[in-house]
Amino acid sequence: EIVFSPSSARKVSAEVDIGQLNLRDKSMDLSETAMSLSSSESRHSTMSSVSVELMSYQDALENVLTWLLEAEEVMEKQQPIADNVSKVKDQFNQHEEFMVELTRHQDSIGGVLKEGNDLLVEGKVTSEENKEIRMQMSLLNNRWEDLRIKALDRQSRLQKVLMDLQQKQLDDLSDWLTAMEIRIEKQQVIGADLNAIKAQVEEHKSIQKSLEEQQKKVDGLQNMVVVVD
Repeated sequence: EIVFSPSSARKVSAEVDIGQLNLRDKSMDLSETAMSLSSSESRHSTMSSVSVELMSYQDALENVLTWLLEAEEVMEKQQPIADNVSKVKDQFNQHEEFMVELTRHQDSIGGVLKEGNDLLVEGKVTSEENKEIRMQMSLLNNRWEDLRIKALDRQSRLQKVLMDLQQKQLDDLSDWLTAMEIRIEKQQVIGADLNAIKAQVEEHKSIQKSLEEQQKKVDGLQNMVVVVD
């Protein structure tokens, strides 16, 4: 099984100078700040094109936040990396799907940051709105970066564990084959008496059983994961 690892979720930024902001606790719910801009409908009623652009930014921000919070929950609920090949393969495949999901949404994150940056650069918002937008953009960017780094770290660790476990399987198979070749060579000469022959028959049965058991492991190697960046 050859897996083409999805492009790493990239860092996104609108390259706005967010200045030395007094950021709130990183764990604060960004939706609170997103809602603050829409708390006063009377303020929006006095605006025309600015109101439309601001509302568009708010809607985009809230949509991104909804997805981001869900993605953070998925990341937090992921189980510790297992210690057997089968389970690690499942975890690896599940996380690759998660990485694809991040890649699919990264442009949305960048789009929101750009919308916010445009509002700031064009100077179409009040001083209070300017401050709130800067805060939102900074927090959104920080949350995205935190999620992205955690996801990439887990992807890297899963790949390493899986490659190590698969290599161990190959090494164990190589050792088993070497030992089995020695056992079979000893079977080449038929025993000189009945007891010796009986012993060889039992040894042959043991070899046959070992071959059958090992075949299951060999079949499993046919589904080895090869990661191609």
